[in-house]
Amino acid sequence: MSTSCWHFDKVVHLFNIDLSTDLGLDALGLSFKTTGKAQADLAFSIDIGFGWNKNFGFYLDTGVTGVQLGARLILTGNGVTAGNPRNLFTGQGSIGPLQLDFTR
Repeated sequence: MSTSCWHFDKVVHLFNIDLSTDLGLDALGLSFKTTGKAQADLAFSIDIGFGWNKNFGFYLDTGVTGVQLGARLILTGNGVTAGNPRNLFTGQGSIGPLQLDFTR
């Protein structure tokens, strides 16, 4: 009885988009402005264990065989500036007089 294992890794870049925009409805007093970019990645890893047994033939080794899947969303700024020295994704939203500032 002999067992072999194959391993595959892959990262797929799904998109990289600019999110610097104003998504608000100023006429209704709703404001939502963002500055930065979003990047999404999908990563997967596959392990396949298999072997040959002279009595039973080909088999898959279920102790080794498996799939791992992961997704990642990265938010960044539009570059280092005096007002944003750490290159962070920023945004500002408001409903009438209430305002919310956020940074990632």
